[in-house]
Amino acid sequence: MPTRIPSPSAASFARIAACLQQEAPGPIAFTAAARGEGVTTVTAGVARLLASAFGKRVLAIGFDAGARGLSGALPEAAEPGPNAALARAVLTPDAAGAARLDGYAAEARYDHILLDLPPYPGEIAALLGARAAGRAVLVIRAGRETEASLRQTAEALTQDGIRLLGAVMNATPKGLPGWLERLLR
Repeated sequence: MPTRIPSPSAASFARIAACLQQEAPGPIAFTAAARGEGVTTVTAGVARLLASAFGKRVLAIGFDAGARGLSGALPEAAEPGPNAALARAVLTPDAAGAARLDGYAAEARYDHILLDLPPYPGEIAALLGARAAGRAVLVIRAGRETEASLRQTAEALTQDGIRLLGAVMNATPKGLPGWLERLLR
């Protein structure tokens, strides 16, 4: 049987999911420096891995009104319930949404609550969500953002009191040339 070489993005999701195992339960924000970096894709991928590979109870929350959202990325997910291993919810990016998030965290039904946020610090939803979580993962699309914009986003997060847990590279090109990958199959 041929060996399947995992995509670099899948490997990045697995690494961040494994790192999140060391984190205390509660909300973790996923954001980026600009739209189109793949925050929803990464949030959904990490949520799936935490639930399936690590057996964690995960609630993925869409906090980004301007994006397609997690409902498209997690179609099999149910609404939040007491026995859900993987659930999704949509919160309004306002004080009421932040209060519901606090309620989810206080219930302690979920091992991890992942927030799909718009770009930071561009929209109020990003600020509210990141502050409510207190910690964030920066999503970077390979070859798209400049070092300066990434530094600016990281500095904005830390200046606002949000602990930056790390970064995950999305849409990374495969490391092997196509001819070599076909040869290895």
